[in-house]
Amino acid sequence: MKVTIATPDRKTVAALTKKLVEPARITRCLERASAGFAGTRVIDAQCVALPLDPQAHTFSVCGELRLPSEVGWEVLSAVARALARELERAGFAVE
Repeated sequence: MKVTIATPDRKTVAALTKKLVEPARITRCLERASAGFAGTRVIDAQCVALPLDPQAHTFSVCGELRLPSEVGWEVLSAVARALARELERAGFAVE
């Protein structure tokens, strides 16, 4: 099962264009959050141009966790809470 994290809206993307967010920061958050979930693999975060145009001046940062198998809502909720905690510790606003 794949869990993708990405900036959620234009407001967030606009904020990112004012202050660069290194994909490595998101990747480290994903790694720390996944530590408690055996077999979870982190796919490094990357910047993605919006609207998917290499010449665009706006972007989103996307990262991914791959869980070892299909899981229920309880596990997904636990993963989301762990990730939210790590993002907040790193200085991101989580809504």
